[in-house]
Amino acid sequence: MRQSNPLPRPRKGESKEVFISRFMGNETAIDDFPSKKQRAAVAYSQWDKRRKRNPGKAMSNKRNRALDEAKELYRDFTGMDVDSVEEVDIPEIDAAICVGTMDAVCYTTTRDGEVESYIHEFKENARPLLAVSNDGRVMVIIGGDFTFTDAGFEDDVPA
Repeated sequence: MRQSNPLPRPRKGESKEVFISRFMGNETAIDDFPSKKQRAAVAYSQWDKRRKRNPGKAMSNKRNRALDEAKELYRDFTGMDVDSVEEVDIPEIDAAICVGTMDAVCYTTTRDGEVESYIHEFKENARPLLAVSNDGRVMVIIGGDFTFTDAGFEDDVPA
């Protein structure tokens, strides 16, 4: 029984294209997956798994601090403690088109036990850009000069 080297994994800072190319030319990958289609499928799977691996203690501490900040912001805004935390996958997009500026954001939430709807109209110089992914399925809000606080959205520019 031969002992093979492990399959390549994405390196820190390595682009998707460089990793896929390196994987496709790797001897172990070629031996284990002679079909280019199958090898490419495994390569893309390895690429997708890169975010799911244990990021290590430093990243864990950083993430815990970020979660604590998020919980505090939620508590300050809603007046309620966080019941649970669940991981949400944020879709990766290859490209986006700018639709325009966001004049306002409308949302419904629970604050102090009451369901309320809000409309925040951004001041002209505080407006973020609204973009959508190339497939039209993911909306992205880019930039803007505002902060989300215990009072909701607040523009950071003078009137």
